[in-house]
Amino acid sequence: GFHYLRDHMWDSAHGGFFWTLDPVAGTIPMPGKHLYGQSFALYALAEYYRASGDPEPLALADRLTDLLERRAYDTRYGGYEETFERDWTKPPKGTTGYMGLSDRKLMNTHLHLLEAFTTYLDARETPRVRHRLEELVQIQSNAVVRKHLGACTDKYERDWTPITDGADGRVSYGHDIENVWLLADANRALGHSSYPLRDLFSALWEYAFAHGYDREQGGLFYSGEPGAPASNREKSWWVQSEVLVSVLTMYELTGERRYL
Repeated sequence: GFHYLRDHMWDSAHGGFFWTLDPVAGTIPMPGKHLYGQSFALYALAEYYRASGDPEPLALADRLTDLLERRAYDTRYGGYEETFERDWTKPPKGTTGYMGLSDRKLMNTHLHLLEAFTTYLDARETPRVRHRLEELVQIQSNAVVRKHLGACTDKYERDWTPITDGADGRVSYGHDIENVWLLADANRALGHSSYPLRDLFSALWEYAFAHGYDREQGGLFYSGEPGAPASNREKSWWVQSEVLVSVLTMYELTGERRYL
């Protein structure tokens, strides 16, 4: 897997990882760069280094984060700009990219950057990595939270102004409760206590219990309008997976048996 990432999915001309490849034809149908994809590559490289001790994946992770720092980090508003052409130039404003409009910031992307930088900090302790992870904790515990709801929304302008019109304002229960345990794990890596975020974690879970929990069959539904019962009542595998990790995190943090 690492050799395929290194030899085929890494863009030797411009750096970063391609969105998709055709492994049979050897073509690159979607060559653009999106931070969502880059985050999972960073996560994989750091995790493989921790498992193997091989310095090569860590060196490639270093190259990737150096590139993200130069081309994607938003020095004015914080966090990361997300959508780029293959050569890391910005597409025209209003262009639709792989994860929606190209000029947006997403809770979902920054959630997985939080996850990736947590593992990267476990692998490589540097002041810059620590600083970026601390900033991602601030974003995921503050900027993406709609305080009057006790829930998060996904899409934002570059300056973190929330976009809440229509479908853009929907609450994804799985992402909200995933945010709980990823924030807790980031604090673990940083050596910080998660107790100051316990009220936030409880609020996100109270909202999910109130609006997204299936009291007849169990599990969480997929999403719903803000303040309303779930309207997308699909049961998705990844949502239930995040539920398991998150409820155990909440039980460890609070001792409340309803989470267990």
